[in-house]
This record gives sequence, C-alpha cells and structure tokens, in this order.
Amino acid sequence: MKKVVVIVLSTLFLSCVSFGFAWFESTDLKEKRDQLKTFVNSAVDYYVANGEEAAMKAFNEKDGQFQKGDLYIFANTFEGVTLAHINEKLIGKTVIKLKDAKQSYFIEEQIKICKEKGEGWNEYYWTHPVKKAVALKITYIKRIPGKDIYVGAGLYKND
Repeated sequence: MKKVVVIVLSTLFLSCVSFGFAWFESTDLKEKRDQLKTFVNSAVDYYVANGEEAAMKAFNEKDGQFQKGDLYIFANTFEGVTLAHINEKLIGKTVIKLKDAKQSYFIEEQIKICKEKGEGWNEYYWTHPVKKAVALKITYIKRIPGKDIYVGAGLYKND
C-alpha cells in the first residue's frame, strides 16, 4: 500500500511540475508576443506621425530605436519589395517569392494577412542567426493605414 501511495504521489508531483513548466513557457511566450505587437504598433505610429521617408530612415538606422539586438522592424510593399530591413542587402529587393525552410511562401502570406485583416500573426521556419539551425519564427505584421505597405517584427519561439 505504501508503494502505491508513493507512486501516485510521485506521478502527481511530476505532472504538476510538467504543467508548471508548460504554463511558464506559454506565459513567457505570451509576454514576448505582447511586446512584439507593441514594438510593431510603435513603428506604425512613427510612420503615421513622421511620414514614409523619415520612417524608413528610422527603421533602417543601425542600433536605432527600431533595431534592438535581434529584434528589428522590417517593411515591405504589397508587391513584396523590401523598404526596411536589418540586412541592408534586402532593401529594394523583391522578396515576394522567398520561401522558408519548409518551402512556404511566407511573404505572400504576410501580404495576404495585411490585405485581408490589416494585421496579424505569421509563422515560418527560418535559420536562427545564432544557433545556425532552422527554427520556428513568429512574426507580427501590420498594414500602414491607407498604404500598400506593412511593417513587422519577429522572434524565434524558443528564444
């Protein structure tokens, strides 16, 4: 009988610990997603208040208010032309047919979300710049009001 009680209590304890870790991870991810959404909304607000030229300059400024380590704002047109990105080589390039590691046209999907809903979440698989392995990237995107341009920022789920 003692063995049964010990086994039941051990199982219950491990279940609670596992649930606790899952809850902590989901809470942490929710907080990160909220911060990401706030970051993107601040970029949209900046664009609306200051205009396209000033916004793109600010978005592309190295270590400026819209580039914080691995977190940065990007901007694309609905034709898939990159207007702002931390990787300067992408600026002015058409990236609409860019595929992720699972062959998904994620830029096309981002454009569709922004055209239909104005804003939303997009997930795709991309090579993590530090870990050098493919990982799930979660991106929040939002259309600039009255423009065929959207801005976004993303994070790797397991960071």
